[in-house]
Formats: sequence, structure tokens, C-alpha cells
Amino acid sequence: MDEIRVLRCRKIFSDNRHNAFTTLAECGGRLYLAFRSGTSHLAGDGFIRVLASGDGGESWSHFAVVDKEDWDLRDPHLIFFRGRLHLFYFGRGRTQNASFHSVLQDGIFSPPELLTGIPMIWGLCSFDGNLFATAYQCGADGGKSSLYASADGSAWSLRMRFPFPGTETAIDFDANGTLWALVRDSGYGCGCIPTICRIDPPYTALPKQDLQTMDYVKALQLRLTGPMLKRFPGRCLIAGRMWDGGMLQRRNLRTDLFLLEDGGDIRYLRTLPSGGDTSYASFLNLGSRRALLSYYSSHEYKMDVPIPESPADIPADPAEAEHTTPADVFLAELSYRFSEV
Repeated sequence: MDEIRVLRCRKIFSDNRHNAFTTLAECGGRLYLAFRSGTSHLAGDGFIRVLASGDGGESWSHFAVVDKEDWDLRDPHLIFFRGRLHLFYFGRGRTQNASFHSVLQDGIFSPPELLTGIPMIWGLCSFDGNLFATAYQCGADGGKSSLYASADGSAWSLRMRFPFPGTETAIDFDANGTLWALVRDSGYGCGCIPTICRIDPPYTALPKQDLQTMDYVKALQLRLTGPMLKRFPGRCLIAGRMWDGGMLQRRNLRTDLFLLEDGGDIRYLRTLPSGGDTSYASFLNLGSRRALLSYYSSHEYKMDVPIPESPADIPADPAEAEHTTPADVFLAELSYRFSEV
């Protein structure tokens, strides 16, 4: 019987700033958690803060800050690759956007290295000695997301473009090398309906749909942003920001967990303590069917906007309530059990 339990959920970092977009990794027996810290969600002053834990995530302490003058650094992704801990992130500059890379060397992270061949890097994972990442470019049609690959983390090349609007795209691999992607659709016309895709080697195109072999491109019947995807045999664990109502009436924002079995419909699991500006989770497997899941939330500052007295009180920007408060970093401890496939 498939089951996921949240054993404990607690706040592990708060400093009255907007701390968001979390990522987890293990290196040398220590755990690392990185996130962007800024004065607000959209402020142009973000830097990357890294915490470390030497006791399996029970206690955390400040480890490093990665910043770059005149750049807003965002959406970090940690990964242990070829014996070293790597940190990838993108930045918004005064005149351009770019992706960057730092490596943990002799106990410190190297200065930001400008990446070539890839725009705003977002999703990240490794397979068979190579790194794979998604990156996106914003546009009037909601943006375009693409898949890239790299042998060393510095030079990247395009593998494929997703043939539908999308921005933030989470990815993970099966043990057999099948790549799974969860694409955020930021176009208001589609109402942020995410799409999940299965992509086989050499990862240059989406497959033709064949439900008998579970090769598919499938729109999930929910609204979800800030996606996280963790692949298990025969199923995907999904986390993201959810809300009630349509795009212009979004309310009761929270971070939810879901399970999607191959060929089935997505199934709600539970809601984590959260509200307002929240989500952007990261999953770290600890072994023995235990895991950590980091995310951020502003629910201790603002969870929702008041019920409007008249149409004139409805915010022109439906995300206004999410972008005006501090946010804290939370850590959930999970236990899971899945049937054999």
C-alpha cells in the first residue's frame, strides 16, 4: 500500500526577510540547504544563503553567502556531482538575466561563474555522468522552457524545447534513464495547469503518446506553481503551490503534496503548514524510506487577503498578497512506503 507520512514539520530559518526557493543536498556526511534571501519576493537585492547540518538535519547553522554586486540571485539548486558539491542559480541584472555556478572548494563556495549556453537555469539533476537542467525565457505568451545538458557544469548545450508554454520545470530520472519533467504553465489562459512529460534518451523530443507503454504528455487537472518532482518506481511525488478559485480569485494558498501513479490520475496526499507566498520544495532521500523536504512559506505573516467588500477592492494583481511580506524556511521529515512495480 502506497503511503507517505509527514513525521514532523518545523521552521528552521527566519530573519524577517523574504527567504525562498529552497534546495537540499548531501556532501561528505553533511547536509546543505540553500535559498534566496531578499527584502521581498520581487526585490532586486537577492543573494544565496547556505545552511549546513552535521546531525542529519536536526540542527542547522549558517555556512555561506553567495552574492554578486548589482545582481539579484535567485532559485538556487545544489547537487553533488563528480565528487564535489555544486551550486547553480540565475541572476537578474540591470540589463540582462544570466545563469551562474559555484563549487564548494576547501570549505568555501567559489565566486559566481557565468554559465554559457543556457539562459535562466531552474530544474537540475544528474544521470550517467552528465548534468541535465531546465531553463526558461519569459514572454508575452507565458514563456518557453527547454532542456539542456552539460558534462562539467560550466558549458551547456540545448537538448530540446518543450512544445508548449511553460517556465519553471522540475525534472528527475528513473533508474533506467527515463527523464520525467513537470512544466509550470504561467499563461493565464490555461490557469497554471501543469504538464507532466516522460522523455526517453537521447532526450531530444517528447514521445508519441502510448498509454500501453506509459509514454505520455499529460496535463494535470489542478492549478499548481512552484513545482517539485521526485520520481519513484512507477510513480511521481509532486509538491507545489495550490489555491482555490480561478487565476483572478486565488485564495487559500498553500503547499500541497500529491502522488501520481503511471497511467493514473493525480492523488492529493496532504497540506503542509503553509500559506500566502509558499512552495518551491526540495526533496532529499535519507535512505531507509526516510526523507527531508524543504520549502518556504509566509503564513506566519500573511495567509490571504480580506474578502472584498466590492469589485473595486479586488487586487489588480492576483498575487499581490504573496509578494508583500517576509517568508521563512521550513523542513518536513517524511516516511514513505511504495508497493513494488
